[in-house]
Amino acid sequence: MTALCPNRVPRSRANRPRRAGLALLIGVALAAPGGCSRVASMVGPTTGGTLSVQSTLTGRGLSAPVVAAAYVPVPPPPGVPDPDTADIYLSDLPQARLTDLNDDLSGLTGSITHIHLFLTPDAGRTPIDRTACNVAIRTIVLASAAQTDDAAGRSVVGLYTGGGFVLPSRDPGDSTYAGRVLDLSLRLAAADPGFADPLSPASMTGSFSAPLDAAAGPLLAARFERLAQRAQANPVTTTNAAPSLPAATAASVGEEASE
Repeated sequence: MTALCPNRVPRSRANRPRRAGLALLIGVALAAPGGCSRVASMVGPTTGGTLSVQSTLTGRGLSAPVVAAAYVPVPPPPGVPDPDTADIYLSDLPQARLTDLNDDLSGLTGSITHIHLFLTPDAGRTPIDRTACNVAIRTIVLASAAQTDDAAGRSVVGLYTGGGFVLPSRDPGDSTYAGRVLDLSLRLAAADPGFADPLSPASMTGSFSAPLDAAAGPLLAARFERLAQRAQANPVTTTNAAPSLPAATAASVGEEASE
């Protein structure tokens, strides 16, 4: 799916209405007809949520809790007054292992997702539909080496990329960044030899909460880029015949393809 980004009139943070704390905003604020609303169901600088990916062709999918997370705001270029961008990292893998860059992650299966927010929607001003886009997304899936012939005994990785719409609760720079993932599109872009793709094309939905973490954020980013570069060194030659989904999280989520 080719996503079209909604039109938006930039406003500086100083000109935005001050938002109440998350504890006072639990629930979904109503927006004007045709516009978006803010969701504020996460409280405090916590890690949590669930991300689900489902094939739009086969209905196969995976659903995993977010147990490792961090986000970092992206400073705007000089002269740009609207700091609307952030990088968010979410995973169902142990954060202690992901942030130890000397760990080769042997024996791990699961996923790591990088969401790059490039536009923060304004309530009542940013329209939402299936073609709206305010994030780019990349997801790494680690599959068990036991399912492959990887000589080093490592987990094999597949890199999925796409985009779509995330409805956030706060602005970049707050202590916690939380939101709902609204039907992001994903497709396998690169993979280790031996990685089989049971998902493409796929959609992602769910919710997340990630703390602002200047220490863990760069380490999760470095881990993600290391795995992505490894996958990108190999051409995609996978089929849907031999699933490589993590056994702990893979599940059939329906017989029919998503409409």
